[in-house]
Amino acid sequence: MGKKNRKKRIKHTKKPLVKFDKKQISAAEKNQHAEFLNIAAADYEKISGIINSHISNASKIIKGIYPLEILQCAFGKISVASIGKPSESDFSSEDVLLMKMLDYSHCLIVSVPPSHKGYEHLTKEKWEELKGHVFAIYSHLLPYFISATAKRKVSGGYDDKYEEFYTKAQMYWCMVKGERHINHMTTLLSSLLLPHNDVFEELFTISVNNFIIQLNKIREVLTEGLFKSGYKCKTLHAELFERLGPIEEINIPDGMELGQFFALKMEEFGLTDKFKQEAGRFFGYDLFDLQKVSTLPEKLLDELSWCPGENDDFFADGEFKGWPLNLLPTWNRPFIKIEGKYYCFDLYTLSDKIYRSMQKVIGRMKPDYKTLWNKRQKDISEQLPFDLFLDLLPGAKFYKSVYYRWKTGKQKKTNWSECDGLIIYQDHLFIIEIKAGSFTYTPPATDFPAYISSIKSLILTPIEQGQRFKEYLLSNDIVCLHDESHQPIAKLSHKQFRNITVCCLTIDNFTELAAQAQNLKNIVGGISGENNWVLSLDDLLVYKDILNNPLQFLHFVEQRNTAYRSCLMNLEDELDHLALYLKHNCYVQHAEEMIGNQANVRIVWEGARKEIDEFYSKSLVESMVPPPKQEMPTLMWQIIDRMAMKRRSYEARAVSALLNMDNIGRKEYLDSILTIATRTKGHGRPLPFSLIGNVDNTTLCHINGIDFDPAFNIIEHVLATTIIAGQQERLLIEIYLSSTLELEDVKVSLCKLSDLKPKDYIRIQKDAKNLTQNRIRQALKVGKIGRNHICPCGSGKKYKDCCLA
Repeated sequence: MGKKNRKKRIKHTKKPLVKFDKKQISAAEKNQHAEFLNIAAADYEKISGIINSHISNASKIIKGIYPLEILQCAFGKISVASIGKPSESDFSSEDVLLMKMLDYSHCLIVSVPPSHKGYEHLTKEKWEELKGHVFAIYSHLLPYFISATAKRKVSGGYDDKYEEFYTKAQMYWCMVKGERHINHMTTLLSSLLLPHNDVFEELFTISVNNFIIQLNKIREVLTEGLFKSGYKCKTLHAELFERLGPIEEINIPDGMELGQFFALKMEEFGLTDKFKQEAGRFFGYDLFDLQKVSTLPEKLLDELSWCPGENDDFFADGEFKGWPLNLLPTWNRPFIKIEGKYYCFDLYTLSDKIYRSMQKVIGRMKPDYKTLWNKRQKDISEQLPFDLFLDLLPGAKFYKSVYYRWKTGKQKKTNWSECDGLIIYQDHLFIIEIKAGSFTYTPPATDFPAYISSIKSLILTPIEQGQRFKEYLLSNDIVCLHDESHQPIAKLSHKQFRNITVCCLTIDNFTELAAQAQNLKNIVGGISGENNWVLSLDDLLVYKDILNNPLQFLHFVEQRNTAYRSCLMNLEDELDHLALYLKHNCYVQHAEEMIGNQANVRIVWEGARKEIDEFYSKSLVESMVPPPKQEMPTLMWQIIDRMAMKRRSYEARAVSALLNMDNIGRKEYLDSILTIATRTKGHGRPLPFSLIGNVDNTTLCHINGIDFDPAFNIIEHVLATTIIAGQQERLLIEIYLSSTLELEDVKVSLCKLSDLKPKDYIRIQKDAKNLTQNRIRQALKVGKIGRNHICPCGSGKKYKDCCLA
C-alpha cells in the first residue's frame, strides 16, 4: 500500500530563541544613527577612563586585604549562587559577575604588590566596595566595545563582519570559562600527558597517573567539599548532643565555660579530630590547601603558583593595563602561594588551562625537551581523534597519513600531498585534518592580527588541506591512496559516499570559534567548500557520551553539515548544534519554518545546552546518569539500534531517512508497521507498504511462525515501486516481529534497477503497471481522488499530472 511521508512539522517552543528584525532605515533614522555613532565615539576616552579608575580602586583595596579572605568569600558566594543551577543558562548576570569576581580578584592579588603596612581583615563594607568596582569593570566592557566600534566606524575603514568578529573574540576572551566539561578532565589529560610520564617523574618525582589522581581530588573538594564538610559538621554536632543525652540532664561543672565543656566531651567521645578537619574545610582554608587535599609535590606546586604581587605582565604598560581583556596570570599558573602554603580556588581555570600550563612549566624547567614535547604531542593528537571516532563508529575503516598527488600552491603544480587520515563508515567519509598547535595566548584586544593568524593555523589551513583531498577524490571515478613511501595502499571512489565531511580537529577547546567557522571566511578569507566541520577533542568526547548510536551520530553529522551551509545557524558554541539537534532534530528546517517568509531576520538561540549541562552536572555527583536523548517512540529507537548492530552497507541511509521524519511522521510510520503486522498475522499474506517523498523506502513486516507464499518476490515488488516513483533505486526495510509483535530483527537492502537484465526489466515494468492500476482501484473504493491530491500509485506526483491524465 502507498503511504505518503508527511511534511516535517516541528513543535514550536517558547524558548530558547529570540528573533530580531532588521528593518529598512529611513533618512531620518540614518541621521540619528550617525549622531549616535559620533556620541559613542566621543565617549571612548571617558569609558576607558572609568574602567581604569575602577581597576585602580580595586587594586588599592586588594593590596590591603588578606588575600585568602577575599578568595574564600568569593568562592563561598559563588557556591551559594550555584545551588540548583546546573546549567549556565540558569545563572543571572550577577551570578556570572560573581564568577568573574573570583577570577579577576585572583589576578589582582598576584599582580598588585601587597601594602607595606600589612593586611587588614575583610569586612562586609570592603567586600561590597571591591565587588562594586569589579562588577563595574565588567559592566563597562559592553559600552567600551560599542564606543570603540563607533570610533573605528567614524574614523573610516570599517567592516561590519570584521568588527563583529573582533568584538566577539574580545568578549569570549574575557567572559568565557568552563570551556571543558570537568567530567572529561581525567580522560583527556591521561591521553595527552601520559607520553610525558618520564619527564614528570624526572622533574617532579610524580607519575602522570598520580598527578591526575591528585587533580581529581582537587576537583572533588572544589565541587562538593564545601557542602560535604558543612553536612559532616552538622552530623558531628548532632552526634555530640545525642551522646550527651537530654539537655535537662547535662551537668556542666561549676566555673567551666560552655565551649570548654563541649570541647572536653568531643575529646571524650573521639570526635575532636573529625570536627577539626571538617570545620577547617568549612570555616577555614583547608578546603583550598593543596597540601592537605592532595599530595602534589611542592616543587610542582611552586611552579604552578604565583605569590601576591609576583606577576609583572598583567599591569605592564599598555592600553589594557590590568584589564580583563589582557592575558590573565591564572592562565599560566592557576594556584596561589601565601605564607608558604599553596591554594586553589578556581576549578574551571584549572581544568581549562592545566595542560598548557604544564607544557609551559616543563618547557621553562627543561628547555631542551620542547622539541620532544611537540613531537609526542603531535603523535598523540594524531592518534586520539581516531580512537574517539572508533568509539563513536565501532568497526569503522580508517587510513592514517594518506598520500596522494594533486595540485598545490598558487601555480597549481602537481605534487605529493598528505591527508592526516580518512574514516569510512558505510556511506560516510570523514576527511581528517588535525592541528596539535595551541590556540594563541595573545589577547585579541592587544594583537588581533596574531589572534587571526592563530585562527588561520587552526581552522583555515586544515580546511584547505581537507578540501584539497576532496578535490582529488572527486577528480576521477576511482583514485589511488598511498603510504608515506608513496606505495599504493587502496583505491577509493567518491560514488560510494552519500556524505563527505572535512573534519578539522584540535586539542585546544575553542568551541565558540568552531561553531562559527562558516562565517570566518569573511574575516580570514580562503575558507571554501561545503561540509567543513571544525571541533575540538572535548567536543568529540561529548558526542561520544550522548550520541551512543553510530547511525544517529551520522544523522547528526548530516544535520550539522546542513547547518554549516545555512546563514541562519550563527551559533555561539559548537555544542549548541548538538543541543538543537536533540531538541528539534532537523534544526535548520525548524529555524526556516519559524522565520517563514520574513526577510532579514536573525535568530539568537538562548539556553540551548541546558539539558547537556544538567547531564554533566549530575554526572559529577551521581553514577549511571542517562544522557539526554532525542524524543522518539521506543519502537523507533529499537529499530535504529538493531540497524546499528548490523554494520553492513545501507543502514546509515535507512536510519537517515527514518530520522528525517518529524514526530508525526515517525508515529504514522510505526503505526503502519503495527497495523500491517496485525493484518499479516491475521491472514498470512505479505503486505509491504511504501513511503514516497523525502523518505523513500518500502517496508515489509515478517511475523515469526508465518511463512509467505514462495511465489511472492519482495525484491521485484520494490523494483516495481521504484519504476512507478521514477527512481533508479529504493531501500527495502524488513522488520522481523515475534508472534506478540515484539521486534526481533531488522534487515536493510538496496534494490537497484541497474541490477536487472533487459528481459527482467520489461517484466518488472509490467508488474509496475499492474501495481499502479491496483493501487488506483483500491483508492477509488475508498472515495473520489482529488485532482490536486498526491496520486495513490506512488509516483509522488499530483493525481491530475499522473494517473488521471
